[in-house]
Amino acid sequence: MKEPEKYVPISCVYYDLIEHYAIRKEVVHIVIKDEAKLFEYHSKILDTKVKDKVEYMVLEYPNISIRMDQIVSLNGEKLADFNAC
Repeated sequence: MKEPEKYVPISCVYYDLIEHYAIRKEVVHIVIKDEAKLFEYHSKILDTKVKDKVEYMVLEYPNISIRMDQIVSLNGEKLADFNAC
């Protein structure tokens, strides 16, 4: 079994953006990269959580938790365009 990659914390400003959408209960367009594959979701962000020092966002549909460092973009806002805290 492949060992999970070390978590890379995301920008604080981008984290705030995620929480903004979670609080407003808006459906957002999310693109994530898992290994070499891109996945797209249209979902509400139900919550954020931290487990074993890894940040996750919880989606309504499908009911999954996504590592925040796997995010490519959220409503067109690219994670790579935001500087670390």
